[in-house]
Amino acid sequence: MILYKYLRPARVDVLKHRRIRFTQPGDFNDPFEFRPKIRELASDAKLQEDVEEHFEQLIDDQLAKYGAITQVLPQADLKRLLAKQKPLLPALFRLLEPAAIQKLSPLIDGFFNQNVGVLCLSEVRDSILMWGHYTHNHRGFVVGFDSDHPFFWTVHIIRVTTGVTFEKCATV
Repeated sequence: MILYKYLRPARVDVLKHRRIRFTQPGDFNDPFEFRPKIRELASDAKLQEDVEEHFEQLIDDQLAKYGAITQVLPQADLKRLLAKQKPLLPALFRLLEPAAIQKLSPLIDGFFNQNVGVLCLSEVRDSILMWGHYTHNHRGFVVGFDSDHPFFWTVHIIRVTTGVTFEKCATV
């Protein structure tokens, strides 16, 4: 299958040097592309599973870290007291989750910008919209790439085999 890249006239260097840029997501025209909206960090079931799996170790670690409190109350009593709070942990996590997401989102963006480059191609070579937007008002050119070429199957490339679906709000 031939996939097409729309280019403005100044990008004749793509033909001259036979090189093309894989763009970092932060340099996309649309500031919302490649920036998923994160609704939650874990499902309720996963939260409950993690609490069950790690609660005892978390308590032991915190008691070891703040061992002075065990001089006031015996460690066994503290563990029983804290164990009664265990059912509240998923709800507490949900209260803290928006702040965690707000701090996590820029880290995800930074990771993508440091580690991901995207080559945007189209299956359509004669899209009026694409010609107008990407070829400097219909004055550029389009380059076709054979998607079966070995370049597109290298280790460092994730091949998207399906078309892009645009949604009103991208979510994760």
